[in-house]
Amino acid sequence: MALLIAIGDVSIKRWKKREAEVTYLSAIDPLTQLANRRTLMEEYKREYLKGMRTEQPLSIFLVDLDHFKQVNDTYGHLSGDIALKSAASTLKAAVRETDVVGRYGGEEFLAILPNTDSQAAIQIADRFRRALQALLIELPDHQRLQLTASIGLNTRPPTGLEDLDHFLAETDEALYLAKQNGRNQVFVAKQEQVQSGGD
Repeated sequence: MALLIAIGDVSIKRWKKREAEVTYLSAIDPLTQLANRRTLMEEYKREYLKGMRTEQPLSIFLVDLDHFKQVNDTYGHLSGDIALKSAASTLKAAVRETDVVGRYGGEEFLAILPNTDSQAAIQIADRFRRALQALLIELPDHQRLQLTASIGLNTRPPTGLEDLDHFLAETDEALYLAKQNGRNQVFVAKQEQVQSGGD
């Protein structure tokens, strides 16, 4: 009887472990080990609504790696994957533990910064931009690669009632303007360029 109970306990533990692994894998982008887009959008909605309820600011920024197609075309997709993983690690290191970052799609990332005003968000986004620009990524065959990123940033004030889809669309527009105005810079929605690689 004791043996049957022990076997049952082991089976339950294995099943729970497997269930936890499946849950984790369904939430994570396998290449970058950041949140995948579905998880990211769930977190974005949760933090947006929480910020409105508690009257706390919410900042987000969208990152697009500059000229990334050229990386794949020049060095190959394996090197492109290495570059994406390096960018993801750099982004994760630049934000705080309370922030959420994930792969938004392709070479784009999204950072969600709860209870963060515009000035603090700009500092975090630019810290990432500078760290990425300074990074030398080791590729196969002893090649090295440097990346830059364009960043669109947006902040919903504590009492803002803006629609969450519109808020994200404004952030995307700021990213577009960062790219249009020379890349390797942070561009704040409804404002002007605030930080660039030329600082």
